[in-house]
Amino acid sequence: MKLNIQENSIDLEELKKTLTNHFSDKYTVKMKGKYVIAVAKTKIIGANVVPLKNKIIITGGFPSLSVHIIFTLLFIVLGVLIPLIFYWFLLHNKMK
Repeated sequence: MKLNIQENSIDLEELKKTLTNHFSDKYTVKMKGKYVIAVAKTKIIGANVVPLKNKIIITGGFPSLSVHIIFTLLFIVLGVLIPLIFYWFLLHNKMK
């Protein structure tokens, strides 16, 4: 999802504080690198919030780097089809 905003109108720390205040009872909000905010429902299901100059991009994804690495290793070991089926049927709908 893309949200258009005015250029340079969002501060990263301010956005993180706002997300923490609004979603503190259901979700965990933490920084994932310098420019990405991870909003986690569980250890596997979450969303990544990336503020850019004139828009904010919100994508479903893994909230932690360790889960992302494990999923990537499953792609390498098991091939593409089995992990994709696992992701599509068990995780994709929950990440929307």
